[in-house]
Amino acid sequence: MDKRIIVWVGSLLNDGHGKFLFLKRINGSSWAGGKWQLPGGKMEWGESVMDTLNREIGEETGGRILDPAFFGVYTAQVSAKGSNFHAVMLVYKGDYSGKSINMSEDHDDYRWMSLKEAVGADLMEGLGEFISSYIE
Repeated sequence: MDKRIIVWVGSLLNDGHGKFLFLKRINGSSWAGGKWQLPGGKMEWGESVMDTLNREIGEETGGRILDPAFFGVYTAQVSAKGSNFHAVMLVYKGDYSGKSINMSEDHDDYRWMSLKEAVGADLMEGLGEFISSYIE
């Protein structure tokens, strides 16, 4: 089984009322199927972190992030598509700009949750521990 390192860029998109956008992966997905995740995704060859962040938010929500600020980093071990991945997750926080949420085909639901609510959800690998470290 292959072992790969990937960089994933995600976003804590704030609704302006203390809740953040989480997307639920479709059940059949080989990457965190049926689990809640932050909008974001894998960095492509030659992309900057900001290019990845903006592309993924646009693809997954149809919106944008306003005034992104680095929030934190975490790592997770994930198995998908016959490979083991060591994922380095870079998370940025900012306000969501968009009239609605237009999800990609990779997701089948979305929810605005506080960080405390999110910790109780079925989150992708490593995300719950990461969020918990920021809750007082």
